[in-house]
Amino acid sequence: MQAIDRWKRELDLSLARLDRNGAGAAARRGAVIREHFALAFRGLPRDLLDALLEGLEERLATNPEAAVTRCATLGSVLLMDYDGGDLDEADWDGLRESFSEQGGEIDLDLLTYVMQLVLDKGRL
Repeated sequence: MQAIDRWKRELDLSLARLDRNGAGAAARRGAVIREHFALAFRGLPRDLLDALLEGLEERLATNPEAAVTRCATLGSVLLMDYDGGDLDEADWDGLRESFSEQGGEIDLDLLTYVMQLVLDKGRL
């Protein structure tokens, strides 16, 4: 099992466990996703993760399935194994801006990978 598959599986399991607990689960989905990102990507600056997950709660409220899929795609980018998932132009712009601002604190291989994806999407 590749790292991205394991990461997505763990995210799905965390959310399923939360949903089984019932009351208040929907309100806590954002916190669970944020925690999952913080643990999996603890080597990245917290400001970067916060920027990437900005608006998560609103997205979860309007379309939870799409919000989780977006988070999984962002995770695949951070794991340097982009799954080809749909990110809109604002997402690519956000990746570019966040990684540009935090560039000095990020592994050079990851920074190069993300910026190459941004370039490939025509958002540089």
